[in-house]
Amino acid sequence: MVNSTAVFEYETYETSALEYLTEHRRYKTTKEAETATTEIISPEIILSAIKEIIEKILSVIDVNMVVRAFEKSIMDNLYLLNEVKIKLEPFEEIYQEFFEVPNWIKTVEKSYPEVIKLSRKLKSDEELTRIDKWNLNEIVKASGWNKEDIIEDLKNLDVDPSEREERYWNLFEKYYQEAKDLKNKGDDLQAAEKLWGGITALIKAYAAKKGIIVEHWSRGKLDRFVANNVEEHLKEKFEDLLTYGTELHEHFYEKRLPRRKFERRWNQCVNLIEEIKNMIGT
Repeated sequence: MVNSTAVFEYETYETSALEYLTEHRRYKTTKEAETATTEIISPEIILSAIKEIIEKILSVIDVNMVVRAFEKSIMDNLYLLNEVKIKLEPFEEIYQEFFEVPNWIKTVEKSYPEVIKLSRKLKSDEELTRIDKWNLNEIVKASGWNKEDIIEDLKNLDVDPSEREERYWNLFEKYYQEAKDLKNKGDDLQAAEKLWGGITALIKAYAAKKGIIVEHWSRGKLDRFVANNVEEHLKEKFEDLLTYGTELHEHFYEKRLPRRKFERRWNQCVNLIEEIKNMIGT
């Protein structure tokens, strides 16, 4: 076979798509690579060959075992290709034809492909890279949740949100109570962050009640959920809760709220939480 030259174009790349992050790494370059052959194999040919192989082995091998092994093989190769930013559309079509990808996963993937990758790695107990660990820590910091709760949530990202509603209500009660306990002990900084975790869990639970996933590590996504999916009689309360809660969340990292303003924001958040709980019947 005759060698030929193919050109791969590296597109704009960020170390993370998390909206609030400020450190970005962008570059664009063109690189030539030698291919081993001039033959072009279309996605249709690949798909046909895969189907033929599967038909031959399904009768003698456990179906679930085949699906798990095949899914892992495909995703391993997709991750490899993604590392060098080769366009993946044909492979994604093949993957989605064999394995049903939930709509909410597609929605998250549009904004946060690195979170989907992290979810799959956590679910399969794969070793995390330095960037994976950094993204995980950023999600923890943005959400106000413990790392263990974030890992558990990401492992279950492919579960229907409505099936996770009880879990989110429990997380809300957990962080809300921890926040009040810390406040009573005089630890205002930790109390502020736990209350923020309770707020994001509350919104996550209310979204799950409606069968909607919300990326609770993103203030922008939380705002959009409230604007587009919360009833009018509740909308202003949720908006105010996010506004005041964000100040407490920032105070945990920046320590910038004077004592009197901290107390006012704390009381405003607690009062809004109690009002919302009564109005939605939790």
